[in-house]
Amino acid sequence: MNIVPRHVPTGSLPWERPAPADRAAHSDAVERRIATAAARIADADLRRFFVNALPNTLDTTIVSSGTDEHPDTFVLTGDIHAMWLRDSTAQVWPYLS
Repeated sequence: MNIVPRHVPTGSLPWERPAPADRAAHSDAVERRIATAAARIADADLRRFFVNALPNTLDTTIVSSGTDEHPDTFVLTGDIHAMWLRDSTAQVWPYLS
C-alpha cells in the first residue's frame, strides 16, 4: 500500500493571524523581528507558517491590565485556572531574546 502525503501547493497556506484590532497585545519589536526573519525564509509556505505561528501567544493569550505605574500582564495557558507559571514561561520564552 502506498501512502501519498497530503501536500499543500506552495504559497497557498492561509493568513491565520487575527486582525490587528482583535489581537490581545502588540509589540513593535516582535513585528520587526517577524519581518526580518520572514525575509530570510525562501519557501513561501514555511514563511507563512512562521509569520502565523511566532506571534500567536501575543495575539491570542495576553491579557494586559493595571496602570502605567503598576502594569499587570497575564498569560492565558489553557483551562487550568491556576495558570501555571511553567506554562506561561514556556509560551513567552521565544519573545525574550
